[in-house]
Amino acid sequence: MKNIVFLLLFSTLAFATNPKVYSSLGNEIYDSLDNVMKLKSISEFDRASENIIKYKKDVLKAKQTGFDIESGKTSVDKSNYLTTLRDLGKKRELYIKDVNMMLKKSMKSQNSEKFNDLIETGLVDTDRYKKEILNYYSTHKSEVTLSPNMKKLLDAERKAKKNRAKRKMDNSKERLNAKRVKRIRASDKREQELLEKNLQKESDEKKLEIRNNHRRELKL
Repeated sequence: MKNIVFLLLFSTLAFATNPKVYSSLGNEIYDSLDNVMKLKSISEFDRASENIIKYKKDVLKAKQTGFDIESGKTSVDKSNYLTTLRDLGKKRELYIKDVNMMLKKSMKSQNSEKFNDLIETGLVDTDRYKKEILNYYSTHKSEVTLSPNMKKLLDAERKAKKNRAKRKMDNSKERLNAKRVKRIRASDKREQELLEKNLQKESDEKKLEIRNNHRRELKL
């Protein structure tokens, strides 16, 4: 019994990782599966519910195929696995496209409930629509849910603002220091010029005194 439990636990933990074969394609598909499944709770995807369930089955099946390839099973075709990943990737992109399109509509119609649901899926392109999302949040704070995804975006923006303020302050300090150095150099230059002028004056006066003394001696 203990051996069976161990094997089940081991297989679950192993499946929590992703196959290394074509990982650049596979990781984004496998890691976002839970996010795609959240679409089932959004009314606009009711008609696509069966397709979403099938998508999950296909993704899990593909994941198992990836592990089979890693384990060296010769019966598995690696090129077919790549084709499967590309097809799944296209379906995933369509879901993401739909979510982002719905998000824009929700902001335009000021439907905060729908806005919250879509943000929570984790499929929103927050880099592309960051400005619009933050603007919407600033005018609908009381309606927007601070979900993990929304909080992550706000925290990132606060950190970015803090960094921008720090850079601005650092630049300001640099400008002030540059001006200070410029003033010091200008002052040093004026002092040097005045010193050279005084030295030249003393030298001229000394030469004149020597010439006058020389003339008096000649007269004698």
